[in-house]
Amino acid sequence: MPDGALTDRIKFNDQGLVPVVTQDNGTGAVLMMAYASEEAVRLSVSTKRAHYYSRSRKKIWMKGETSGNIQHIIDIFRDCDSDALLYLVRQEGPACHTKKYSCFNNEGESDDYARLYKSRDALGRAMALAGGGETDEAAGGIGGRVCFRRPESAIASLSETCGEIKKAADACDKNGLRAGASELLLSLGAVLKNSKIDWDEILTEIDANIDASYRPSDGS
Repeated sequence: MPDGALTDRIKFNDQGLVPVVTQDNGTGAVLMMAYASEEAVRLSVSTKRAHYYSRSRKKIWMKGETSGNIQHIIDIFRDCDSDALLYLVRQEGPACHTKKYSCFNNEGESDDYARLYKSRDALGRAMALAGGGETDEAAGGIGGRVCFRRPESAIASLSETCGEIKKAADACDKNGLRAGASELLLSLGAVLKNSKIDWDEILTEIDANIDASYRPSDGS
């Protein structure tokens, strides 16, 4: 987007700043909140790297300029009142200066809790993609495109893929594991879709398991 078209519509506060919420484009997780000046927004647009304004240091800074944890700008959105921004980014490394994935962590909470959200939408995307192709079968086994119209095709592929993933794991074959995992998600997505199980139902189960796994012990 042209930087002028964006900055001309932003309502900066009396200090010439606008609050910015930063979100991981891949996971949907909220990573941090900071402020940006008009020049910081312009730099974010022109360099495709997130820039902010430090109120304590009185200067513009680029995320990752010292840590290397760069935020690549995917898009920038204004809110309905034009007095706040959303940076949609591809995050390299942790977003928080404490080395956590997100700045939004409860005290004492394992960073694993936040990292779990990095894969929350993978199966959702698989469910959206599965079943939309022109063929009945998976093309070419592991690594092939999975486009199922018949439930039995999806179930057969799910069973076969699990066996191939085990072989890849036994052989420490990372390429085979990556390809197998992607096909497994697509096959599972098709099975769930054919069974009329909604992704929100799966998320509810995932959240229940996460809460149970990471609930602090009361010592009893």
